[in-house]
Amino acid sequence: MVSDGALYTKALRFYAETIGLSSERIRAVVFVHVTRAAPLTSPAYDLGRDEASVKQQWTRHYIELWKLQQTPAEPNYEAIREGDERRGEAPPAA
Repeated sequence: MVSDGALYTKALRFYAETIGLSSERIRAVVFVHVTRAAPLTSPAYDLGRDEASVKQQWTRHYIELWKLQQTPAEPNYEAIREGDERRGEAPPAA
């Protein structure tokens, strides 16, 4: 870990030039020496699925989430009324 000196300055310059990160946000830089790297796969592939089916599943999932954000939800008046009753408050007039 470095927090001053030439290596620190070089790291600050790297982050500023590559991703536009301000040096004011960086107090120290940690360097990790990697001696070995192994492939990393999603558990979805352990079930025998291929990339296309995993991609299709997650695309559908995010489209459904997007649709939910586009549709205003109706208030659940029954749940609101039950919550008021649990707190000992009179439910609002209908």
